[in-house]
Amino acid sequence: MSFCELTKLNQLKPIANELGCSLVHMTLAWAASNENVSTVLVGASRSSQLEENLKALAYVDKTTPEVKAKIDAIVHFVPAKAEMDPYALLRGCHLKRQ
Repeated sequence: MSFCELTKLNQLKPIANELGCSLVHMTLAWAASNENVSTVLVGASRSSQLEENLKALAYVDKTTPEVKAKIDAIVHFVPAKAEMDPYALLRGCHLKRQ
């Protein structure tokens, strides 16, 4: 991990503390509450990890626009809204096996 990344993590910790959660929970809640994110994928090799990640759902409502603005000011990452490929359905019709 780079010095820059560690600095950002240290800046994010107080925000997570304000919410009463871990950095992981805050990050997942931020993603789940972002209107430009349609799906949040979590990785887990054990059921206990999945259960821990799902606890982030309790913080989605606490991730207010003000909290998101604080996070965005540190991370400088705004997901772009995905746009539908207008030709995807057309290609799909012709590529199906008969």
